[in-house]
Amino acid sequence: MSSSKMLIFCAFVFLFSATQIASAATFLEENGVVVMEAESSAANGSWKLQRSLSGYSGSGYLFWSGSDSFAVSSAGRGTITYRFKIQKAGNYQFRWRSRIGHGRSRTEHNDSWVRFPTGKNIAGEQALNGWTKVYMNTLDKWVWQSATVDHVGRTLRQYFSAGEHTVQISGRSHGHAIDRLSLYRYSDVSFSEAKFNGFSQSRTVGSSGSSNNTVAATQPAPTPAAEEQTATSTTTSATSSSSSSSSSTSASNGASGNTSTSTTTVDTVADDAVANVAAPVVSVSGDTLSWDEVSAIVVNVHRGNGEWITSLASSETSWQAPSSGTYYLVATGEGSWETWGRSETVTVELSAGTDAAGENNSTVDASNELNLTVQVYSSSAVELFWNTDAARELSFEVRRNNELLTVSDGQSFFEEGLQAGSEHQYAITAINPAGDVVATQNIAATTYGDALSLTAPALITATAEVYSQSALELFWNATDVNQFDVYQDGQLLGQTDGKSYFIENLTTDTEYEFVVKGVDFNGNNVESNTQRVKTYAPDWQ
Repeated sequence: MSSSKMLIFCAFVFLFSATQIASAATFLEENGVVVMEAESSAANGSWKLQRSLSGYSGSGYLFWSGSDSFAVSSAGRGTITYRFKIQKAGNYQFRWRSRIGHGRSRTEHNDSWVRFPTGKNIAGEQALNGWTKVYMNTLDKWVWQSATVDHVGRTLRQYFSAGEHTVQISGRSHGHAIDRLSLYRYSDVSFSEAKFNGFSQSRTVGSSGSSNNTVAATQPAPTPAAEEQTATSTTTSATSSSSSSSSSTSASNGASGNTSTSTTTVDTVADDAVANVAAPVVSVSGDTLSWDEVSAIVVNVHRGNGEWITSLASSETSWQAPSSGTYYLVATGEGSWETWGRSETVTVELSAGTDAAGENNSTVDASNELNLTVQVYSSSAVELFWNTDAARELSFEVRRNNELLTVSDGQSFFEEGLQAGSEHQYAITAINPAGDVVATQNIAATTYGDALSLTAPALITATAEVYSQSALELFWNATDVNQFDVYQDGQLLGQTDGKSYFIENLTTDTEYEFVVKGVDFNGNNVESNTQRVKTYAPDWQ
């Protein structure tokens, strides 16, 4: 890069960074706690500011109205950034106050993505190296419940040096609502719902009191708007992981959280002692990017437009691109994003219709690849689900009765407000980055009506998943039934209008028999297949 270009680049980064810092609201950690209202940063993407669920604090809460983004590769949709200042460096635990804002299942519509771009992993705790799934599983109320790792329930902990930091959220499950975010130094501050509900929002730097003003969301670094830009990248890795718990009783999706005590600390690194990370020098051969090993925490791979793709160990020196396009690498370090090393953008050109594995993907068998299904929830709501491994770079057009409803990079679509007893033809069309249609699949759905004419009783199909020596969960699909009785060994265990049922306090290494029963819209008594399930033995790991 020439000297003149370097000067322009440095000036651009400085001016952009100064603008970002000046416009951001920075919440102040005091006495080991920082609390931020979710709506204190402006709703972005499919996040919506709402007030319909009672019991929220502040001026409202954020509700993810977009489609599901379950794959970590799709994390980052509607990213919202919150800035805070730590006065006393240390190990902090993250919790948010959230709620299931849609449906009646404790294991659905209950999670979002979280990322700590400026945090540092703690020895003895699970590493959080990027976008991490964070969930809760309590119905009908706001709770400070935040766990990660399915069926285990780990807490989220990071080390923060003294100074300014950021935490980011993005949409994962349609219907998840977030009211507040908090970080607290768990060695000094004990947690209780009542205590945290009573906290006021933290002061912002330079203010004298609480602030509920909505401010514009900011990123920790600029995203290149065009390929010739070489501004420092923003994102870190996206491996979903977890932390051990000391005081949290947060449970996983359908299972109680395991807890363990850990107060391991890390050495404090003075801000002025953090060295810049060398930028990888990347070369391209075919579909492979190569570089010399760099000293970094992880090496993040991005598309030329700034989109994060994956994270690699610092010892990795090559990566295979999945498709033609532009890419760059970011070598991350212990300091803030300004000290990270960003490579120049390189171009990968693959043969038309060929992916990185050398297989032709110009045509896709829709019936095999999209796996389209539909779930009717009520007389007015349905949801479509699909999944495909054919190409990770697809976008999807959703049509109802030939009308385009949305274009999404997710793999589900929820729709409500339909007429009772109405039939609809849905079509999902998969499109590759070049704009070519590579798959289409159709499916029909009929909403529940006031009176359905059934020629046979409805069906209930049940499955089960064992979580531990004493806990399991039943799941079932059903047509034309909206109230269910759950039986264990012939005895009524409970009733629900959902389609799952969590059972705990069972005996270790014991087999149980479960049946789900109901009455369909035509008055027929129906029951599921019998599920025989055995809890884990005492030595199960």
